[in-house]
Amino acid sequence: MILGIFASMGNLKLKWLLTFLLALPAVLPAQQPDKHPAKAPPLESGKLQDGVYLSHAEARLNTPSLFLNDLFKSYYDSVFTIYQWARTKKLYYHDTNGRRTSLGRDSIWGFSEDGQVYLCFNGYFHKVTLFGAFCLFREYYPTQRDPLSIVVTDKRGEIRDRIYDFENGRVGDYDMDNVATLLMRDEALFTEFNEITNLKVKRRKMFSFIERYNERHPVLGANATH
Repeated sequence: MILGIFASMGNLKLKWLLTFLLALPAVLPAQQPDKHPAKAPPLESGKLQDGVYLSHAEARLNTPSLFLNDLFKSYYDSVFTIYQWARTKKLYYHDTNGRRTSLGRDSIWGFSEDGQVYLCFNGYFHKVTLFGAFCLFREYYPTQRDPLSIVVTDKRGEIRDRIYDFENGRVGDYDMDNVATLLMRDEALFTEFNEITNLKVKRRKMFSFIERYNERHPVLGANATH
């Protein structure tokens, strides 16, 4: 039947029809594959999936609000990493309608890229050196220079070693008192830690106790099944 229709058409009409059919895919919207995972993987491996997290709850669910292809860096820089995006002065992303939207640093929990997690505090991203039930990071603020001063003056922010409780999102100083308090959740480790009477030895072993706790109590996340 179709062949009969083509045969009954003149050459001009046939040429016009073929041109229309060939051009049709260009004017119809192409169906794009979903750039976001259909289901967030649980934190069984102890790693956050790559993306920008806007809250502690998102991190617990391992479901970032923004993925790399949601982010916008500049019209001249279309290939970049999340880390490079985070280091730009102003942060932008594409909303669900494709519009460029600004994002304040105070609304970001942090981001993860290639297994490396950064937490956002006071407008800066701080590298997590140990990720787990208890995360260790150094809260560091770079030297600030006054651009209006003839003589360059430096304003140095303090550097503090911090510990982040992934269970409840609380942050504290990385010191013996806080480590002892957190270890109370594991009676054996808590008892062993308190049996160390030499303060220098105790301070030196804090890291190994946090490591051991994380190994004994792996991060599963709020969406994991037990």
